[in-house]
Amino acid sequence: MRQEPPLTREPLPHTEYIGDQHPELKQFDPVERPVHYNMGGIECIDYIKQVLGLDGYIAYCHGNFVKYQHRYRYKANPVEDMKKAGWYLNKMNEALAEKHK
Repeated sequence: MRQEPPLTREPLPHTEYIGDQHPELKQFDPVERPVHYNMGGIECIDYIKQVLGLDGYIAYCHGNFVKYQHRYRYKANPVEDMKKAGWYLNKMNEALAEKHK
């Protein structure tokens, strides 16, 4: 059986690893602004909204709210997952307000 070569690239830094080595990453937060969602000049959530349109974006936020609400009890950090659920609920409400001005 063929063996896969080891990964050679360094994993993305996360906020729990931030210290004096990565002061530029202190602006990131695992709920509000995950570092790996802010690569390439546009936040991932903004790109998703552009691609899906407003109705698709509302459905996407709703689906993610349901996902985090469902799985929090199976995670090591349930509080963080419920914060993420709340984040998506807020984004959904903002988009609904935009749609129904």
